[in-house]
Amino acid sequence: MVSMKNFYTGMLTGVAIGAVAGMIIDPLNDKQSKEMRKTAKGVFASIGSVMDYLLGK
Repeated sequence: MVSMKNFYTGMLTGVAIGAVAGMIIDPLNDKQSKEMRKTAKGVFASIGSVMDYLLGK
């Protein structure tokens, strides 16, 4: 059976790859890109915290 740590790691990896693929397929204009960068900082900080928590267990 797959452990919960591996499950969450796989889910986060899938989300990240899906987001990158979406950006490549449908590029953003400059305004949207700037807004996305601001939001991405918080998102990646949250993902990093979750990964640290999961890998720390």
